[in-house]
Amino acid sequence: MKQFFIFVLLITIATVPTACSSINITKSIEKAQQVTEVVESVQQAGEVVQSLNKELGNGLFEARVRYCYDGDTCKIVTFDGQEYQLRLLNIDSPEIKSNQWLAKESAELARKYLVGRKVIIELSQKNPPEDKYGRLLGYVWLDKKNMYQDIALKEGLAIVRYVYSPDDKYENRFKTIEDEARRNRKGVWAVKGYADNKTGYNMSVIE
Repeated sequence: MKQFFIFVLLITIATVPTACSSINITKSIEKAQQVTEVVESVQQAGEVVQSLNKELGNGLFEARVRYCYDGDTCKIVTFDGQEYQLRLLNIDSPEIKSNQWLAKESAELARKYLVGRKVIIELSQKNPPEDKYGRLLGYVWLDKKNMYQDIALKEGLAIVRYVYSPDDKYENRFKTIEDEARRNRKGVWAVKGYADNKTGYNMSVIE
């Protein structure tokens, strides 16, 4: 009987490390897969950033859009976990807080295209690249050719505004897109006198 208990004890001792090793190996594999996914994501982002850097100059980084407060202000998070408020350069959308016409539609458009998505941020050339509220200022690239600003202007849910040096290199691009939206009376341009590039939005003309 004593020999039997010794045998069972030896089997138990031999089995426990094996089970623990199996669990550790499984966890290591899962961790390795997670790291691989992050590395691949960073590499893909790096390729886009490098490509855009060659065309546009430095000052680009990748981020994920966590939330959009309205049509021109979002919260972004970088790969190292830093969160920032970002004010989109050169456009102005109707204000939700002021209950301006088409403010909700403008915010919904931004959330549709941006929330949860990885984007490339091209920062303002100002030093520091912030507005008076401490928000980062930047352009939001969806890919190598398209900015979110393009989409908002094309849909008539933003206007070209607050274009100042040194952040004026896309002014002609944005005005061309805006002119088409104005001709087609899209969005904010549907009601005459509502949108103005200098003064913003005039709710008095909305019935």
